[in-house]
Amino acid sequence: MQRKDLLDRGVYAKRIAEEIDQKYRDELGSDKKPEERENLVFAISGKWGEGKSDLLDRLQPLLEDKKFEVVRFNPWQYTKDEKALRRAFLKAVDKKLGSNVDLTDLYLDKTQTKVN
Repeated sequence: MQRKDLLDRGVYAKRIAEEIDQKYRDELGSDKKPEERENLVFAISGKWGEGKSDLLDRLQPLLEDKKFEVVRFNPWQYTKDEKALRRAFLKAVDKKLGSNVDLTDLYLDKTQTKVN
């Protein structure tokens, strides 16, 4: 159950979800080959307690309603170990997407796996 939206973050979440969806549809509708399509990466930044998690909590169901897979990952516990951070992130993505690609060599910093 979501908290009351006293700061109208739902408005921002809805707009972000619409922008992501439109960008994705524009790329799919283009005559670009799949490997030429642009990826979309976005970040939400702010100080501790400014509502980043609240915004993400509101954004996630909107994206999932549009059939996007949302991978939530909190990197804070890995700030001192870049390799552990990378491994944990890849494992989170792998688990969420149910990939059948063996990413073991990526976990171990090898470069043989190609992920489409």
